[in-house]
Amino acid sequence: MTTLSISRLTLAFGLVVPLGMVTALGLQRTALGELKVGGPVSLRVEQNKDLVADVLPPPLYVVEAYGLASEAFIHKDVTLRNLEKIKALKASYDERRGVWEKSDLPGDLKERIRGTADTADSFWVALTGPFFTRPRPMTICGCEILSTRSKSGSTSTKKL
Repeated sequence: MTTLSISRLTLAFGLVVPLGMVTALGLQRTALGELKVGGPVSLRVEQNKDLVADVLPPPLYVVEAYGLASEAFIHKDVTLRNLEKIKALKASYDERRGVWEKSDLPGDLKERIRGTADTADSFWVALTGPFFTRPRPMTICGCEILSTRSKSGSTSTKKL
């Protein structure tokens, strides 16, 4: 068995420590290259976020509900189906509005969201209130017909 002298231990220490430091620096550089902003992992996260944003309209965006209401007003046969979709959109809107109200956004940005949300709230009041409950006249083959919808969802019509 060989005995280790101080000079051999110092030489071994002098070789192992720099080798370990070079290895650690190489791993750190690789990890930071992968995880940095604009790196491969960051780009994948951004692409996934953009895909979801492109596929799904944001809940605070009321244009989809407006489109469904317009379609229901014109095409009476899809009114009940669209009403269910609008109810789901309203629930999603309320949930996201609550999230942003409770968030720690800067005050001026929060005020801008509140201003936009107040306008959207006026839209929701008009849409979910009288729009689906009041009788609406429509013209079929030149005859003015009044269509009324009961709470059970059944529709009755009478010639005006």
